[in-house]
Amino acid sequence: KKIIFWFNNDEMRQRFSSLLPHFDTMEDFVPTSMINLTTEIYAVTDAALTEISATLGMGASIGLPSTGATTTGTPAGLNHSVGLSYAIANYSLSMALTAQRILNRVTRVTSVQQVVPNFTSINYKHVTRIHISPTPGSAKEEEAGLTIGGNISVNRQDQEQILLKDFKLYYGVEVPAANSDAIPRVAVLEINNPELYLIEGSSSVVVSANSFELRNNSSIGLPTNMSRGTISTKLMVVVRARALSFAEFLRTNREMRNLEAQAHFSAEEVNQYPNDEIPLN
Repeated sequence: KKIIFWFNNDEMRQRFSSLLPHFDTMEDFVPTSMINLTTEIYAVTDAALTEISATLGMGASIGLPSTGATTTGTPAGLNHSVGLSYAIANYSLSMALTAQRILNRVTRVTSVQQVVPNFTSINYKHVTRIHISPTPGSAKEEEAGLTIGGNISVNRQDQEQILLKDFKLYYGVEVPAANSDAIPRVAVLEINNPELYLIEGSSSVVVSANSFELRNNSSIGLPTNMSRGTISTKLMVVVRARALSFAEFLRTNREMRNLEAQAHFSAEEVNQYPNDEIPLN
């Protein structure tokens, strides 16, 4: 977006340089659609997953062939095998998770929300590098944390359909050493899906097929408030998206700005409030 001019006359060059800023003052662009992408990871006990599967009809889809990648050296506590469930309505899934959270069987580990333009590459990374020495004299580096990648786009014919191409999710959890002589490890859940189709109003759910043991140690980055001791737990990854036109995106931001402006009241406005008490009954 650069135009190069050449002048043999220095006076003309100076005049042109002085005139050009008066015209080149605004960016001229064609706005594109925006996409609100949400990725959530839950730790779910086997009992909770059984009830959720029965309530939402997920049971038949759990245990499909693995779509995850196996990494050498991953401890047996966190398995890479995952089962893909069908799209589940956001409201139904929220109600089912809420019911299990009340029973302390479900804990949300993390949630990532991104608002990105159409045809954008998703590159989210929040990791901690951990240096491990498997054998004396050797060292390697592993990553604990969350990485999300892929390319997202909206269907031209139906804006309720969104394609997340080459979707990749990496979730590593540091497993503390059992004793001072043991080597710390990083358990990894890795998901790869060449074409993940998302529909507005529904969520795509991925559940780790094998259980792992959850111990009461906050350093491993998993929930510790379910109960004492050890629990058999699965990881549930929920992905959903919603497309917004650029006009709708602007309107939403303006509404939020107006709400922020109305959240502050001057002393004069407060003094005008009535002093009547409201009966709490």
